[in-house]
Amino acid sequence: MRDYTRRLSISGLAIATLLVIAGCSGSPTEAALSTGTSVPGTAGVTLTANPNRAAALSFAITGGEIDDVRASGDGLVYWETVGSTTRVVAAFPRPASGALFTIDVPDTRIVSQYVVRIEEAADTWNDVSDAGAVSVQLN
Repeated sequence: MRDYTRRLSISGLAIATLLVIAGCSGSPTEAALSTGTSVPGTAGVTLTANPNRAAALSFAITGGEIDDVRASGDGLVYWETVGSTTRVVAAFPRPASGALFTIDVPDTRIVSQYVVRIEEAADTWNDVSDAGAVSVQLN
């Protein structure tokens, strides 16, 4: 009876070990995240489509903390964080193109969790433009 109990204990330990190993992905990102050491840095918001030639855009950014926002080029930005959403207004002297602004984040390893949504758009004459036609990329 003793050998049978011992075999069950060893089998249970082996199964538990296999489950723990299977639960680990082995991905370097997840391994780095598990260390708890943040990697502060910068992510950029780049315009990928602007068919209506928007020059002023309002954004809502969610998914994580933002430490600072800076305009790229000759644009101007205003930003504020309320709750878990950072609102950014960016204005440019001509239709926006390319890099719009950068955000400083406390941990660049989780930038993929951030979501940038365009809320409003206007052209250089301050006429409302279709915000759905404008698209951006966070990188």
